[in-house]
Amino acid sequence: MHSPRALIPYRLNGPLQSLISALSSDPTEELLTTASSLLLSDVDISLDFALLGGHRLIASALRGARCDAVADAAAEAAAAALAHLPPGWGFPVAPAPFFEPLPPPLSFSLGTFLSAPAASGGGALGAALRCGGAPLPPVAVAAAPPVLVRRIPPQAQRQRAQEDVGFLLWPCALPLARWVVAHRQQLLGCAARRRVLELGAGVGLVGLAAGIFALPPFCGGACACARGAGGGGGGGQAEVLLTDFNPAVLQNLRHNAALNEPALHTGAAGAAAGAAGGGAGGDEWGAARLCALAPHARAPLFSVQPFDWAAEDAGDGAPLGGVAPFNLILGSDIICSDEDAALVAGVLRRRLAPRGAGVAVICSPPPFNRWGVAHLPAALAAEGLTFVEEVMAPVFLADAYVGEGEEEGARARAAERGRALAEDVATGAGFEAGCRLWIVTRGE
Repeated sequence: MHSPRALIPYRLNGPLQSLISALSSDPTEELLTTASSLLLSDVDISLDFALLGGHRLIASALRGARCDAVADAAAEAAAAALAHLPPGWGFPVAPAPFFEPLPPPLSFSLGTFLSAPAASGGGALGAALRCGGAPLPPVAVAAAPPVLVRRIPPQAQRQRAQEDVGFLLWPCALPLARWVVAHRQQLLGCAARRRVLELGAGVGLVGLAAGIFALPPFCGGACACARGAGGGGGGGQAEVLLTDFNPAVLQNLRHNAALNEPALHTGAAGAAAGAAGGGAGGDEWGAARLCALAPHARAPLFSVQPFDWAAEDAGDGAPLGGVAPFNLILGSDIICSDEDAALVAGVLRRRLAPRGAGVAVICSPPPFNRWGVAHLPAALAAEGLTFVEEVMAPVFLADAYVGEGEEEGARARAAERGRALAEDVATGAGFEAGCRLWIVTRGE
C-alpha cells in the first residue's frame, strides 16, 4: 500500500495521466483494478482523475465491457470514483473544459524553529505550567519533516459563505505553528499534559505541527515531573484532536491528518515514499523523514471530530475526545464576531485543564483588522479565565526568521517564498505585523 506522501509525486509527475490514457484505449480488468486502488487511496488523485475525464472512461467501460470480469472491475472502479469526491459531487463528473491540475499540498518547513528563541510567552507559560517539560534533545533541522496541508481547491468546491472559512489557510496559523514549535518544551515536554485540542482547525496546520513536534526526537524523553496526570494527560505520546464544524472542512482535515500521520508511513511503504519523493536526497515531500518518526508514534497522533461551539454552549454538544479536559487548546484566526469571542471563552472554561496542567493559546489579527477580537478579553474575564495578551514576536511572522550562518541571499529567497505563500492564504489577509497572542489559564 502506498503511503499518503508517496502518492503526491504519482499525481503530479505524470503516472496518473498515463493511467487515464491507457484506460481510454483498452480498459482491461487489471487497469480498472489499479484505478480502483488509487481512487480509494487519495482524495486528490480522485479529484484529478475526475476532472481529467477518468469518470467518462469508467462509464464507457461499464457500458461496453466484453466479459463479466471487466464489468465487475468497472463497477468497483465506479464505486471507488464516487467514494472520495467532496460533498455534493456525484458520478460521473464531466471533464473540466480547461483543466488545471490540482495544486500540490502546501509544505511548511518548521525545523528552523526548533532552535528559534522562545521570544514571547515564556514568562506567561512558566506561570501557567508548574513543570518546564523534558530537556530538549539536540536535533538537526534536516530531521524534521515538513508539515503538509491541502487547502480545498476551487475546482473541488468554492467558498460560498462564512461557514466555508476553513477552506483556506488564514494568516495567523503559520506564526502560531512556529511559536508552538519554539515553545514545545513548555507546552508539550511533560508527559502529564499531552492532550491537545485545536479549535476551528481549518486545514489543521497548527494542530498537525503540535503533534509532530511533540514526538520524543523533538520534544525530549520523559521529564522529571513526578506529579499525576493533571486532569487527563498520562502516557508519553501526544493525542491531537482537530475540530471544525463544516463537513467539507472535516473531510479535508482527515486528508491532512493522513498526510502527516507517522503510523501511515511505516516500513517498506515509507521507504518507497521517500524514494518516490524526488528533490534533494529523494525526499522532497518528507516521506522518509516522517517514516523515521513512526517508531516514536505508538498510536495514531491525530483524530478529527466535528465540534459546534454554539451547540455545546446550548447544552447539545456531543462528547469531545472523551470526558477528560485538554492540556493544550490552540486556535488561530477563529474569532470573527463578538459571538465567536464569547463562545470560544465558554469552550475554554469547559474544556481546559486547570492551571498548572493546562493552557490555551489563541492567535488573532489585531482588533482593528478582525471583528470580534476586541471583545475577547472581556469574554475571557466573564468566564473567570486568566489571560496574558502579547503581540506576536516578529521572529515568528512569515519569512522573518533567517537561520544563523545563512548566506546573504537567504532573505531575498525567504521574501520570495512569502509572496508565493500569500497566494494561498485568505485574500486580503496577509501576515499582519502585530497579531495577538492570548495565553489563557483556568483556575485551580
